[in-house]
Formats: sequence, C-alpha cells, structure tokens
Amino acid sequence: MKKEIECSLVQDLSLNYLDGVLSENSKKFVENHLENCKDCSDKLNLMKKNVYDDNINDETKEIDYLKNVKKKISKKNKSLIIIGTMLILIIIFNVIVFINYKLSAVQMNIFLKDEISQEQLQDIKKKIKQFDESAEIIYNSKLDSLKTIEENFKDENTDIFKPYYEEGKNIFPANYLVKSKNKNLKNIVEEISSMEGVENVISTAYLNPYESFLVKILSILKQ
Repeated sequence: MKKEIECSLVQDLSLNYLDGVLSENSKKFVENHLENCKDCSDKLNLMKKNVYDDNINDETKEIDYLKNVKKKISKKNKSLIIIGTMLILIIIFNVIVFINYKLSAVQMNIFLKDEISQEQLQDIKKKIKQFDESAEIIYNSKLDSLKTIEENFKDENTDIFKPYYEEGKNIFPANYLVKSKNKNLKNIVEEISSMEGVENVISTAYLNPYESFLVKILSILKQ
C-alpha cells in the first residue's frame, strides 16, 4: 500500500522533476523511489523521451518556419532588387535620351530646284538666319550631292554612278544642310517649303526625344 502511494506521488511529481522545479527534498524523494521502482523509472524514461521528441518536433517546426520566412524574405528582396535595378536603368536611359535631345543639332535638308537663282538662295539663308542667327548652313551643289551618295555606297559597286557625272545627267539635287540647336525649327519648315526655288524640305525637328536618340544610334552603327 505504501509503495502504491509513493508510486502515485512520484508520477504526479515526474513532470516537475523533469523540469527541475522540485525542492531539494522532493527531488531526493523521487530519485530514491526511482532507484527502487523499475515501473516508475520506466515510466519516467518514457515520459522523458516523449518530452524530448516534442521538443525536437517543436524545434524542427520552428526551424522550418524560420526557413520559410527566410525564403519569402529572400524572394521578396530579389524581386525588390530586380525592380529597383530596372527602375534605375529606365531613369538612366531617359536621362541619356533627353540629354542627347537637348545637345543634338536639329537638321534640315532643303532640296533645291535646278533653276534656282542666287537671289532665291540668299532669301532662303536670310529666312533661316532670321529664325536662328547661330544656325549652321552648308550648301551642297549637285556634284557634292552625287559624291555624297556615291560615298554612302563605297562598299558596293560604284560604277553605276559614273553615268551621272556626264553633263546634264546628274539627277541629284543641290541642297542646303541646316544645323540648329533650336528645336522650334519646325515652325519655318512649311514657310521654307513654299519659297521659290525649293523642291522639298526634310527636317529632324519633328522627331521626339526617343526618335532623335534612335536616329543618333543608327548613325553611329552606320559608321
């Protein structure tokens, strides 16, 4: 009867014993009983194993949870890095585009009729200078235009251009090449187009910043 009472008491104290919260006297009582009671000792060992397994499971779950959190944070950080890098590249690209647009000269090609007079040539130059005094105006004769076209095909068979050097057979028009920093040059394109002696006008002033940048890149690639 006494042993049964002791066994019942030890079993009630087992969890506190494993947690190390028993008083010194209670701890000695439990340990003395365990030395002489195999049943209680086995039950305590089984209880100890279950507690250990539970702790292991809890630690494993905690580790798995932390790993999942770390993976989510890592994926989120990678996404943020990728998005941030893309935004930076977009900003840099736009800065380059608009700097190029601001610095690049607006070009206007004024193609002239064969019968244009010197007075009409001077009138065209005056009109451009009235709009932009600093504009660079380059005159290319019909022969200059032919040589430029031939130069552009220097890697091809240039014999096809020989007939055009004969008198009266040059079909390439003389032109004014105008270079200006004034982006509003387009405002006089129609006016110049309607002037006497002008065949046609082509201007890059109509280009937006991105088109201007594309033209710049293509011109570099052609070199």
